[in-house]
Amino acid sequence: MTSLAPRIGTIDFADPNREKKPHREYSAYGQSELADSLFAPELRRRLSESGSSVISTAAPAGISAANLMPEERNL
Repeated sequence: MTSLAPRIGTIDFADPNREKKPHREYSAYGQSELADSLFAPELRRRLSESGSSVISTAAPAGISAANLMPEERNL
């Protein structure tokens, strides 16, 4: 399970930490959510193939008091 943010996200593999472009909250969040949504199933696949009993899941953070998007304070 994840949010809708991966649909707006793209991953810039030449600048994955977004050091060469201005920080834009929604763009950075979309990239992060997309990366998470790709990582979790791949990790699950690799763990399963190795015979591990560890599971991999992904869940949306939702709107929380993390101060990731300060303009959303009134929610």
